[in-house]
Amino acid sequence: MRITRLYWAFFGAGLLVVGGIELAAEILGVSRAVGPVSIGGTYVLWRGIILATAGGLYTHAVLADVPSVRERATVVLASGMLWITAGTQLLTAVLEAIPGGAETWIAPPGAIFGALAPPYVPALIAVLLTLPAVRHVDGIAVIDRLREVVAS
Repeated sequence: MRITRLYWAFFGAGLLVVGGIELAAEILGVSRAVGPVSIGGTYVLWRGIILATAGGLYTHAVLADVPSVRERATVVLASGMLWITAGTQLLTAVLEAIPGGAETWIAPPGAIFGALAPPYVPALIAVLLTLPAVRHVDGIAVIDRLREVVAS
């Protein structure tokens, strides 16, 4: 098994666990913050479903007997799900920093930086670990291109 497949397998299993924890937190009505991670809050049910689904897709991509192209597409799809979820969480944090009132449209920089301070939802932390999926977007890895150049 290649190291990248091992990485996505462990990452997928971790997302399945974290997604399950978020689903359990919503069902039990619990909200906790442990270190830089916060579980609970608004839309935790949907975040849990998305994290668990993305984890399942990562795990399926590397453990199922699928062609390399489908594996890459599944990894990019699961990463896209996390990118959208993390993006909406960042947008929500920035927009919540704007003080109320009809005439106020811009938040001061201190309020925005304060809204972006920890604790973070697991999707924001996981999105950093999905950056290796960017190499799958164009269909061929950069290292493969270098090998072709050196071989010719």
